[in-house]
Amino acid sequence: MSWRTRSRILAAALAAAVIVPAVPGLALAAPAAASPPRTSLVIWGIDHGKILGPWAGTGNATRPRPFPIPASTVAETRIGCSSGYVLTKAGQILAWGDNRIGQLGIGPTHPGQIATPMPVRLPSGSRAVSVQPGCDHVVAALSTGKVVAWGRDDHGQLGDNDPDLTAKSRPVAVDLPGNLRFTAACAGFDYSMALSATGRVWAWGNNEHGQLGNGTTEFEDHTPVPVKLPAGLRVTAISCGGGHTLALTSAGRVLAWGEGSGGELGSGIPRRISRVPLPVNLPAMIRIRSVFAAVGTSMALSTTGKVWTWGFNDRGQLGNGSTVDHRRRPGLVRLPAGTTVRQITGGATYDLVLTTRGTILAWGGNDFGELGIGKAGGQSRVPVAVHLRAGQTAVHIGTGWDSSDTLAIIRSRR
Repeated sequence: MSWRTRSRILAAALAAAVIVPAVPGLALAAPAAASPPRTSLVIWGIDHGKILGPWAGTGNATRPRPFPIPASTVAETRIGCSSGYVLTKAGQILAWGDNRIGQLGIGPTHPGQIATPMPVRLPSGSRAVSVQPGCDHVVAALSTGKVVAWGRDDHGQLGDNDPDLTAKSRPVAVDLPGNLRFTAACAGFDYSMALSATGRVWAWGNNEHGQLGNGTTEFEDHTPVPVKLPAGLRVTAISCGGGHTLALTSAGRVLAWGEGSGGELGSGIPRRISRVPLPVNLPAMIRIRSVFAAVGTSMALSTTGKVWTWGFNDRGQLGNGSTVDHRRRPGLVRLPAGTTVRQITGGATYDLVLTTRGTILAWGGNDFGELGIGKAGGQSRVPVAVHLRAGQTAVHIGTGWDSSDTLAIIRSRR
């Protein structure tokens, strides 16, 4: 099953609400606290695979709802196809949701679907510095400079050189060169990437569409191979989408490779695939500070706080006021006048931004309440405001390239 097909298959809503017990070693906040803390974690979107935690079985969340992890402990949030992940400031990863392929990384004694956030079983004494879910597998960079992975391994996307290609329910070490230190990693549908401290990129997993960027379309690599970056370029950030990857260079430019049938490579010309990184066709004077790859779409945030998008647009994912099928050249999102953006992210058919004023703007598909505007259905071709309560501002947003849910940290006035 391809990543495009998988991204559009959603399970039916769960039948009953789930009561969330305490996570060992972590104090959980009650979902309906009478007096909200100064900061809180909230979630909204589809009710699928217990991804809503305590709200599972109560229907899609079309507005932000409290989630039982103290926001003061959270460094960043991520969403997989039907599982959630929180990286704490202490370097612990908490996971919940669908665990039928071991994608929660909590060991084989917890199959099925779990509403309670559980600690991922990282190697003893290690701390995570980043976590990135794909669909059914996850990669995490550690403070030691190593990378671990867990979950589905049918195309070698765990990178542990296991010829049996069996799923792993606990993190395993990725077989990266031991003389290099890695600072970040990302996961696509069935492939993975890691970024070294020297600005080089290594890739492993499925390569049917040139996802590994090594100049070939050999079916798959079970051990990491170097991406063929242009000479002299240093990469500072990577983002894996369903079948394509974006890389940000130290010069503020963007490279793309892999699947390109929807224009997600941003080259300006029709390309079904690219086996090596190509420059994205952004205006020469624009400098980019962050990138996000999703399902057939791409986003870039400029140093001036503007957002550029390109790729598929059948649900208005590009935020440019149209639903023209796709766009091969980057174009500006139609943000409200005077808006400056500080963070970008996106999901299967929608995108979100966090503004410097603490508002969250969203656009694209809203079948399951992804836009957080209090209703489900339809779409928005331009950014609309997520419904936060009076006196609330956002400080962080997190999704995943194939997600239909969003986790955000919200600050409330005392």
